Amino acid sequence: MSAIDARSAPPGEAHGVRATIFLQPIAAPSVLGDFAGASAFLLFGVWLAGGLGAPPAKAGVSIFPFILLFGGIGQLGAAMWSYKARDAVAASNHGAWGGFWMGYGFLWLLDAAKVITLPVFGHGFEALGQWFIYMAVITWTTAVAALSRGPDQFLTHATAAAAATVACAGLIAGSPDWQQAAGWIFVAAAALFIVQGARLMLHAMFGGGDPIEYAAGEPGVKVGQ
Repeated sequence: MSAIDARSAPPGEAHGVRATIFLQPIAAPSVLGDFAGASAFLLFGVWLAGGLGAPPAKAGVSIFPFILLFGGIGQLGAAMWSYKARDAVAASNHGAWGGFWMGYGFLWLLDAAKVITLPVFGHGFEALGQWFIYMAVITWTTAVAALSRGPDQFLTHATAAAAATVACAGLIAGSPDWQQAAGWIFVAAAALFIVQGARLMLHAMFGGGDPIEYAAGEPGVKVGQ
């Protein structure tokens, strides 16, 4: 942590007391958030598409701890640090999907504990479909906001939004074909988020860019990652 003393206030203002700015340079939070989100999208997508090989119920129970802890808690942590970097898009996206994956993982935890019984794989699951309606709306919104940073980030968020849109339709209608299509779109979203996270990480290591929370001439006020 560093401290930079600003120039003394003009006479008569604040009695000439010096202002102090404390800086906390951080790595780009979306390095963690993008990798955590991609992992959840990938596992859930392959499972929804029926590509894990194991019986669906058994496969679901085996992947929920990873989705809950990494996809859920990992993204929530990234969301909180994204606020620190003043990145509203990342904070919204990671926060919303982190909460979603924690809730979804908790459903499987209750199923494994025999507290509830989740619907048979491939059949309708209207409640989960409604969850995806909200996620689709949020993610389409972050996709539009990400346009300000370039088409690549828009494409990444829009692909996740499209997956959520198709998933909500398939789960509410009880269509196995739509659910399978949604699963593979989630896999595509996972690939795009991995590329985005890797790009941020490699830029931090080799790009020579300014650290987060620092902009030339204006320490502590840079927005974004």
